[in-house]
Parts: sequence; structure tokens; C-alpha cells
Amino acid sequence: MHIATAAQGACPSYTALWIDGVPQRLPDRLHERLRRAGQRCIHPVVDLLNLYMLETGQPLHAFDAKTLQGGLSIRWAQDGEVLDALDGRDLPLASDMLVIADRAGPVALAGVIGGRRTAVSAQTQSIVLESAFFQPKVIQGRARRLGLQTDAAMRFERGVDFALAPAVAAAVLTRLATLGKADLRETWSHTVLGQLPEHAPITLRRARLTRILGMDYEDTVVETALTRLGLRVSEIPDGWQAISPSHRFDLHIEADLIEEVGRIYGYERLPVHRPVGTLQPLAMARGPQPATLRGILQARDYHEVITYSFISRQAQDVFTPNADAPALLNPLSTDLAVMRASLWPGLMQALQFNVKRQQDRVRIFELGRVFSANGQRLVLGGCMVGAADRESWAQPQRAADFYDLKGDVSALLALWPETEFSFRPLTDHPALHPGQAAEIWVADQRVGMLGALHPTLAAECDLDKSPFFFYLDIECLDGLVNVSRFRPLSPFPALRRDMALVIPDDIPAGTVLNVMRLNASGIVKEITIFDRYQGASLMVGTYSLAFALLLQDAERTLTDADVQAEMDRLLVAVRRLGSIGLRA
Repeated sequence: MHIATAAQGACPSYTALWIDGVPQRLPDRLHERLRRAGQRCIHPVVDLLNLYMLETGQPLHAFDAKTLQGGLSIRWAQDGEVLDALDGRDLPLASDMLVIADRAGPVALAGVIGGRRTAVSAQTQSIVLESAFFQPKVIQGRARRLGLQTDAAMRFERGVDFALAPAVAAAVLTRLATLGKADLRETWSHTVLGQLPEHAPITLRRARLTRILGMDYEDTVVETALTRLGLRVSEIPDGWQAISPSHRFDLHIEADLIEEVGRIYGYERLPVHRPVGTLQPLAMARGPQPATLRGILQARDYHEVITYSFISRQAQDVFTPNADAPALLNPLSTDLAVMRASLWPGLMQALQFNVKRQQDRVRIFELGRVFSANGQRLVLGGCMVGAADRESWAQPQRAADFYDLKGDVSALLALWPETEFSFRPLTDHPALHPGQAAEIWVADQRVGMLGALHPTLAAECDLDKSPFFFYLDIECLDGLVNVSRFRPLSPFPALRRDMALVIPDDIPAGTVLNVMRLNASGIVKEITIFDRYQGASLMVGTYSLAFALLLQDAERTLTDADVQAEMDRLLVAVRRLGSIGLRA
């Protein structure tokens, strides 16, 4: 049998043994060892190779020699080739995938999985045993790309002993000979020394070792510890140089050697010192700290969640269509294919998880980063569904609505007392109900959004009720002034006046309120809406709002004429919006 190596750099060590006569059954003690290792029994040869993989860390594979057509070739796959994998699927191969092939095509995806055509079976009499070293970079990502997760791929991706393959193949041959009449018909092996990993000398400095571990070590202690681990140690003026053996591919830098010395010497024997450092005052943060935001939401019965920064493209398109968030070149799965452009998909997934487990009142939030082609931003997002309050004898239960969510968001915005926020209707968001959604603005900058999930999407997500979502752009809010300024208290009495207006339906209440606040003089301390009415006593297409105005002067007692002049001025200002009048 001839074996061609067209990709020596990717597979610098390959050993193949053609063995006639394979055991038809393994001893029960070997079956029990396999079971205790969490493996199921498949075939005597496969079971034996799994045992050796678990014992040595070297993945192995066996081909049915009778099914091979011609010799084997270690080469890169060609576009369009397909492997009939052992898991029952036909896997499409790409040109950056290393395969083992015979004359008829691929028989294995190197270091990942074998093919069905050449798999060993109850009729197998001869096998070709493969023991190889594949470069980790050649294996990494290929299995995940094909939706596979195999023991061999897991080991090759992380690295195996590059000098172990021939020795393990010889050990398997010896064991097969003790279990039955196994005869070696042919051997083929190659090792390309220049392509195998080379461990460069690692320098370990005495001063660094003492500083990190907190004590002085005798030279013999250090040299003995490293030598016992298989390292070749030589002394240099300020420390040591060590070359790690092939099976310690995890040792690369000085810190690795320091860790090994401490581990062998015994962590429990290391001295205990009080930390020494210089304490300096921190600069005062501009905006509220994350702990403050979390505290407000937790006090309002929200629970914090942490979701994946990767989501599926379908979920991305539901909440933020045409988002320019980066896509992963090598995703773990299609459900984690793109970086999130919004926190809402992850919150929706957490919400569904809870609702499916009979949690009919859910309030969750997340403080995390969202991503775009221009970078990333810190965002606070949340959602709620179910009753507005916990069940209580004091009041009947009612379902949470848009205004409950707006109240929670307003409690967060109260951390910026000197900033005027406005809520503007939002009707074109693809995921939100057009009649129950709003944007949050500061001057000409949008800093957030809130609203009810569109009923169609709620039905698609198997939700009986539409949940409510919100988000705040924390980086935009951090640029706002959040320091309260003291204002002297007036010694003069405050007066309250109410104003009921009839307003056309196409003019939002927030617009009227903002106009009144912008045009009010300094004697108007507060304007709030306390009633909304729409009924038969009003013209069709209109509704009524009742405003409460608190007026007070810092230097004198206000007269009725002062109050009336202010009321008239505000009425003139709002009438510029449209046909707004006083309610009779």
C-alpha cells in the first residue's frame, strides 16, 4: 500500500500499519474501563483505539483495509467533494480542509471524523491503523463549521504530543497481538522534522521567580522540579533556561515555568504577605455608576441577566433589520453567528425561557455592549411582561402596560435631574407596536426607546401577551450633567391652578406639555398632567388633558393677576400647535 503526502506541513508525522486479524471481542475488563470513562462500546477495534486515546491523549483511527481503493493520500480537499461521515451525514468539504483519501475520494476528515465507506464492521478482517500528528491550526474550526464535536477534533485543536504517534501505533499493535492473531502486513511512516513544532528555550529569572512566588528558592529545588517534569534545564548567570518536552506543549513563557515551580514545591508552602500598594483617589465619574442603575431596577423588581454577545442573524433582523454589526468568520453555531446590535434578542430569549417554565410575571434587564461596524456602545436594556405588581390582598391584580414601563424608565432618567427628556411617538419600528412605542430624546439626540412588542411577533414567539421592552444608551447619557443644583427655598406661598384643554387627536400630550414648559416663566415651578378624558361630551377626533400648574415667586406673594397672566400666556403658546381650546 502506498501513502502519498501532499500536505506535509499540515501533517508532519503520519504512521499507518496494515494489520491482518483483528479481535472479535475485547475482555470484559476493558469494556468496563471504557464504560467508566463515559464511552459506549462500538466495535472491538474502535473500543481499543478509544481506550488508547483516553490513556495517551493520541487520537487514532482505523480503516477497513478491504474497502480501501488503492493507496492513501494526505491532501487538501477539493471544492465540491463530499465525505460520507460516520455520524450518517454527507459533509460538504472546502479547500481548506485536510482529508485522507483513496483513489475513490475522501475516506476521512483529518483529525475530525472518518467515513462510512471504509469504517470497520463485524465483517472486518484487516485494518489500516492511522496514528498521526496534525497541526492544530489545520483542525481548528473545521469541526464546528460542519456542526461536529468529536473527541479527536477537541484534542487536535488544543494540541497533542507531536512525537507520540509512532509509539502509540506500536503499542496498539502489541496489544492486538495479545488479544488475537494480529499480523503486521505492512508499515508506512513518515516524519518531517523541519515541520514539527519546535520548543524554543524559555528563560526563567531568579529575581522574577522570587518576586512572583514571594520567597527565595535554592537552585537545586528549581532544577529538580523542572527536571522531574521532563524539561531540559541549563543554568545561566541570572537564572535558568529550559526546553520543554513534546508532551508539554502548554509551556511557552516564563510565567508557565514559575507556575510549575510553585505547583511542584507546593502552593500551601508559599509565604503569606500583606499586599502593599499606593492608594490614590479616583477621579469622579461623570454619570451615575452601573451599580446605581442596577439598584434602581432591582428596587423596582427587575432581575439582572447576562446573555450572549453573539446571536442568530434571524433574531438580529427581527429587532434591528439591516444592522451593520460584524458577523463571525467562524461561529460556534448558526444561533451565534453575528455580534448583537441590540440587547433585545437576548432578553427575548431569556423571557421565553422563563415563560415556558410557568413564570407569568417576568422583569429582567441587562447592562451590556452592542456592536456595529463603527465600534461598540454600552447600553441598558430591559423587558417586562405579566402583572404590574405582585399578588396582594390590598389591591386587585392588573396587567402591566406601557405606562408602567415608562414609569420605570423615568425613574432611571431621574438620575439626570437637570436634563429635560422628551418622549416622542414611534410608529415605524419593525418590532414594536406602532401605538405603544416611543423614543426618548434630549434636544436633538435620541438616547433610548421603549414600547410593546408587536402582537404578530408575540404570537410567533408563543407569548400570550406582548412584552414591553426598553433601552437607554448609557454612553449618550454619560455626557449629560447629572449634578443637582441647590436653589433657595421661597418663603412665599405657592399657588396651584388647573387648566383643562381640548386637543386634536393628532397632537400628542407630550408635545403640549413640552410647549408649556418651554414657554413658562420663572414663577412656574411645576407642570404635570393629572387627567385624560375622551368621551361623548367632546367632539369626535379630540381628547381632553387636565394640567396642574404650581406657581411661586422667590421675592413676593403672587396675585391673581400674576397667575392669570401666566395662564393666558401658556394658552396662547399651546394654541400655536393647532385648534386647542379650553374645556368648558
